[in-house]
Amino acid sequence: MLLLSLAATSASAGERYALVITGASGGDQYARKYDTWRVTFVEMLQRKFMYQRDHLLVLAEVGSEGVQKATRENVVRVLGDLRRRLAKAATAHRSTVPVVKTPSSIWLDPI
Repeated sequence: MLLLSLAATSASAGERYALVITGASGGDQYARKYDTWRVTFVEMLQRKFMYQRDHLLVLAEVGSEGVQKATRENVVRVLGDLRRRLAKAATAHRSTVPVVKTPSSIWLDPI
């Protein structure tokens, strides 16, 4: 599982974003386990750390409600969307924001 958490500012939880990517399970048994971990982790981000649902970007081996399929194209697109969101938040809050570069190619190597 990959988690990328970025903040436009540290002022409030509403300004934090998290990118969670799971996939390449290697079989049904592992897919169920990874799905359970992903769901539990995302719920913890929402309940304990007060992440807003629209600030959680979730990709998985199989897409479902609120979860996009973890393809190369979707990862690149989500990183680009995240970059635009952070830039917009930085402009709105007049703070600096980390730059998220969207590479022209990403190699996802299963572990």
